[in-house]
Amino acid sequence: MSSDPKVTRAADKQSRRKFCAPEGKGANTIHTASSFVLSQAKAVEAAAFELLKPETSEGYKTKMRSLFQNLKSKSNPQLRHRVLTGEVTPYSFVRMTLEELKSPERRAEDKQMQKENMDKAMVAQAEVSISDSLQCGKCKQRKVSYSQAQTRSADEYVFLLNRGVCIRGH
Repeated sequence: MSSDPKVTRAADKQSRRKFCAPEGKGANTIHTASSFVLSQAKAVEAAAFELLKPETSEGYKTKMRSLFQNLKSKSNPQLRHRVLTGEVTPYSFVRMTLEELKSPERRAEDKQMQKENMDKAMVAQAEVSISDSLQCGKCKQRKVSYSQAQTRSADEYVFLLNRGVCIRGH
């Protein structure tokens, strides 16, 4: 993109004209008069300009690119519909986070993936055993708990944790 502010903003305006063009089944259900779409595109661009000016800043360019891609995404037609119908105002739209721009389905997928990743990342808790072969350092009782953990590769020795801790808590 050019570093000339007038050229940059004009190019952004040109690309925004296409941002709400409906695609696929049900495209005729949304009011798609080009003047209406153009007015929405202008309102979004003006709100973004007001929030992130100057238009040559990296923040402005990045946000506009992100908004444009989210509006054109075939996996999120609800966003385009919400912007066109006024359910989401241009002011609110340019302030939406990446999470808010996602479709409900995508949010559910991400939440499920995050849960799966957390489940995979959780380390099994070490099993605590009580032994009468170990002796408490304080009360000299022979009921001492310990746990084992594999700290390195499988062919190395198991490491004893909490060795010598009495079941009374000494």
